[in-house]
This record gives sequence, C-alpha cells and structure tokens, in this order.
Amino acid sequence: MAEIQLTDGAIVVTIYETPEERSSSPRPLDVLHTTAGDPIVYERRAGLREVPVSGRLLSSADVTRIETWTAADTLLTLIERDGTSDPGWRIKPGPPPRIKRKDGDSPDWLVTMRLWRIP
Repeated sequence: MAEIQLTDGAIVVTIYETPEERSSSPRPLDVLHTTAGDPIVYERRAGLREVPVSGRLLSSADVTRIETWTAADTLLTLIERDGTSDPGWRIKPGPPPRIKRKDGDSPDWLVTMRLWRIP
C-alpha cells in the first residue's frame, strides 16, 4: 500500500493509498564552488512550488491535525514512499483541504489537498 507522511517534527500523520505517480517537473541545477574549490550543487527553481496530495486517513485525530496545521500555517516535512524527507512544506489554505468520511461504516476519511512552498 502506497503511503506518505507529513510531520511537524513532533506528530506524524500517515496518508494511505496515495497515487503512485505525482507530477513533478525536472529541476535545473547550478554548480557553484566554495572558497576551497569544492563544488556545491544547487537547484534552480522559480516561484511557488505546489504538489497535490490525496489519500486516506485512518482516524479523526489525523483529520483534526490536518485542519490544525492548515489553520496555523505550520511548516511540515513531507516523507515520501521511499523514506526521503523533504522539509519546508505547508498545507495550502485556499482552496482548503477536502476531507470527507468514507462511505459506509468505514472509520476512514478521504483527503485531497495541496502542499506549497517557496523554493
């Protein structure tokens, strides 16, 4: 089952059944050198960066945490399926995340939102 995680450093929310593919654009790189001559690679990105996130939450506590992070504009770390951490994200408040109870007797919640950051 594909899953990603969001964390504020203290609390982790796992989003299950996330789509396997997410759109991403190639990142242009710049190589600069330190005063000692060692190369450093920087990503060049212009403007606001956004990524869509959708999936399933397993508890109402996770729903509350997502709503709290959105309202507080909390800085989050996105942990991808392969375990790589990508800090500096926030949940985009407009349009607000769509969170609804899954049909039937399921205790699960479906969530769709966008994360954003300025590179």
